Amino acid sequence: MKIRVRFEKDGGLRFVGHLDVMRFFHKAFQRAGVQVRFTEGFHPHPVMSFASPLSVGLRSRGEYLDTEVEVSENSREMTERLNREMVPGIRVTQFRRLPEVEGKKGNSAMALVGLADYRVKLISEKADFSASEMAEKAVHFLECPEILTWRKTKHREEETDIRPWIHRFEFVPETEEFIMRLSAGSESNCKPETVMSAFLEFCGISLFPEGEAPARESWLSICRMDLLTADGISLGDLGEDIQ
Repeated sequence: MKIRVRFEKDGGLRFVGHLDVMRFFHKAFQRAGVQVRFTEGFHPHPVMSFASPLSVGLRSRGEYLDTEVEVSENSREMTERLNREMVPGIRVTQFRRLPEVEGKKGNSAMALVGLADYRVKLISEKADFSASEMAEKAVHFLECPEILTWRKTKHREEETDIRPWIHRFEFVPETEEFIMRLSAGSESNCKPETVMSAFLEFCGISLFPEGEAPARESWLSICRMDLLTADGISLGDLGEDIQ
């Protein structure tokens, strides 16, 4: 039985890397009595894959892992059972069965990810625009036909137009947050800090000396709200609760 687990990551756990989170869930499944299937061969390992590794330091309300289990109780029972084994900062919110789909990749979360939703807060005091001014500038920023920025690849740094990868960008005055929907996945992956850097340059705001690369946590608070398919469907909506 194929299962998709949705979970949140917050607090001090946001500084724990992807591989450690994988190991944690493997042990948590064992403690919770979840009968996860193992691969065959000389070195069996649990059948488990994550939709898209979360960058260290980011909070999230919508992380996903896919696994396969031999048997399962109903979704509510399995969610409660897993949460009893979680640590502060990680909470399971869904445990859903996936439909059987033919093909090598099938309906795996990793293969389906095309978009990511974020809420971003600028925590620097140097951006002294009013909330209404910031909202207006966000509208004008999205109207740009192209947004050029320098991005690092594996081999070099190159100038890239990230405008096609920004599907939503707006500022909410009530919460003083930027809401973004950005391309994600293997073909195109746009980071919220890249978009914010381009936006601040568009606004003429200089938060740090030229050439300096400050830690992301010193000027941005980022929460990934959900992962979606290229058609805008939440990965959590593709399964069904086990009754």
